[in-house]
Amino acid sequence: MLTSRLVDEDGETWVRIDGLESQAPFFVALASDSDVWAFVSTAGSLAAGRGDAEGSFFPYETVDRIHARWEHTGPRSWVRIHDGDRVELW
Repeated sequence: MLTSRLVDEDGETWVRIDGLESQAPFFVALASDSDVWAFVSTAGSLAAGRGDAEGSFFPYETVDRIHARWEHTGPRSWVRIHDGDRVELW
């Protein structure tokens, strides 16, 4: 169930939406005051760039493909730990 409320933080008022994890992925377009653009999926992946599709930093694809590419672009970090001869991937 989605719920929303106003939140004050550091003198600014924001809208907080709870329950998004239960919704199907959706697309968010981030605005910029320059030629930088970003389209972000709530599944965790994104497309971004400068100017047009030819200037993309991440693959410029259709919405369904961007939703599915969460393993390739987005908020994921891999850490390789070296301990002597042993290597561990987190």
